[in-house]
Amino acid sequence: MEEENVKVLKLLLVGDSGVGKTSLISRYVGGKFNDNCASTIGVDTKEIVKTINSIKHRIKIIDTTGQEKYQNITKTYFRIADGMFVVFDLNDEDSFKSLEHWINLINELVEEPNIIILANKSDLFETNTINDDQINDFSYQKKIKIIKVSAKDNYNIKESFYDMLKLIYDNPVIERDSFVMNKESHRNSEVKENCC
Repeated sequence: MEEENVKVLKLLLVGDSGVGKTSLISRYVGGKFNDNCASTIGVDTKEIVKTINSIKHRIKIIDTTGQEKYQNITKTYFRIADGMFVVFDLNDEDSFKSLEHWINLINELVEEPNIIILANKSDLFETNTINDDQINDFSYQKKIKIIKVSAKDNYNIKESFYDMLKLIYDNPVIERDSFVMNKESHRNSEVKENCC
């Protein structure tokens, strides 16, 4: 049973195996980087409590496997997620090509999804195979924000989650059963996040 006066937000991370979804969550929730994360089997959930716009929020971050045989499990979480991060590895061209698959899957199952793409492992910039032109072209075509991040260097992690929370506040979907917001009252509102 959820605490009274606590809003619940559910964020979902999807993407191919090995792109660093678990590391990104560990960095955001626990402030730590683990270089030897085992691949997630099925689904794992972490929680963090934040105060946003003077309202206490319990943010549930759902880590999913990228393995194809588990994708039916992953799909069941799409409809309950308030926001979705699609993650790819800047050093893995296949994971970049898979973005199309993940975004199409989300759009098939969710009306007006809140999506941000995370380009992980920016710390390995000398060997990054995906260049800025490719990223900018894809972002423009899909009209989805792409943020370069590094779980290892803690680069743009907090900012990415802040941007997702702002996106959710700017584009609430009333039908979602996990987080309901009056669109009129939050239009043009600034998201103010404080850790508690």
